Amino acid sequence: MRNWFKVEAAARGGGEISIFGRIGRDGEDDDAVGAQTFIKEFEGLIAKGKGDVHVRINSGGGNVAEGTAIYNAIRKHKKRVYATIEGIAYSMASVIALAGRETRIYDGATMMIHDPLLTVSGNASALSMAIDSLRVATATLMSAYT
Repeated sequence: MRNWFKVEAAARGGGEISIFGRIGRDGEDDDAVGAQTFIKEFEGLIAKGKGDVHVRINSGGGNVAEGTAIYNAIRKHKKRVYATIEGIAYSMASVIALAGRETRIYDGATMMIHDPLLTVSGNASALSMAIDSLRVATATLMSAYT
């Protein structure tokens, strides 16, 4: 299991998932776990117990598409899922932090919200497509924040 991603079933039937690193695509690098892995583990944890699920966060964020899928997986459950920002929840991690029924933040912890960013090169058509992608990503994130 990767360092930033940890799942533990609690004795009372709930469980805990820690996100302590970058949100990325599965297999992208050793420090990134994507939506597919997160959702598989999250669904397994939900299926095992009757208690609350706690999502612990200390992440600088990452990929918008992967983070949105994680956000939606958490949102769809009727079970009480709550998030605690233990260090940082920047960028996409701040969206995931808002997915649960309740969000807590420890003293000294911080959350950062910003417009999505994209690095792109290419011709006018490629740049135009990138602008459209950023507009869609911005709308998606604003929907989550509101």
